[in-house]
Amino acid sequence: MVNSTETDLEIDQLYSQFKDQLFSIVQKTFSVSTLKNKFENELQGRRQFERIQTLGDLILELEKQMIIVPERRQLHSLKLIIENLNQSRELFHLYQELDESIGALSHPIIHEEISPEYKVSAVESVSDMVIEKMAHTFDRTRGSDWERFAEGLGNTLQERNEIRIQPGEVDVIERLHHDTRTRLREVLKMFGTRCIQVNVSKSLVQIIVETLRDEQVFGKFTYNRLARQIESL
Repeated sequence: MVNSTETDLEIDQLYSQFKDQLFSIVQKTFSVSTLKNKFENELQGRRQFERIQTLGDLILELEKQMIIVPERRQLHSLKLIIENLNQSRELFHLYQELDESIGALSHPIIHEEISPEYKVSAVESVSDMVIEKMAHTFDRTRGSDWERFAEGLGNTLQERNEIRIQPGEVDVIERLHHDTRTRLREVLKMFGTRCIQVNVSKSLVQIIVETLRDEQVFGKFTYNRLARQIESL
């Protein structure tokens, strides 16, 4: 078993390397005024906000206020910064590598060597029938809606940044498992574990139903009928 302190040190090293690369790519003359306004409602303290003059100041303040927390894989604000820098694709690829590397260190449960028994046990609160119905429905759409569902789980929850399934994790699950049923089991196991870690009170089934009805996840073509079927089980 990997020591959590060792894991945190590895994550801290990865994060430091990423920041070094970020600051080497972004020019020192970059104006942070417009970008920092996007975080005005999140950052506490007017003085702290006004003292932010550079990109480094902004990231440091987000770290101090526990808005960016690499060890918890709380990187949504960092991703928002990257998306607003209008730099080359290199930065976004660097961010994706960081996110996937931290995900692999923080949640190694998606590795192939983990036994099938363990994989199933983590989603005991979600019945086989629920997973079967979702897999059958998503397979009929012949699209990537199972991926939208996976990445949208918990979208309406306050803890969403800490528990959401990342695109890189979906890619890994897709590579390791070739049928939608098993992929959904893996997704729900991973998501359920994170919900336990941050004490989410809602049941997994309730979160599933809300996600299926969420227009932010599926647009206008939500899965209301599937949600009703799951509620009736």
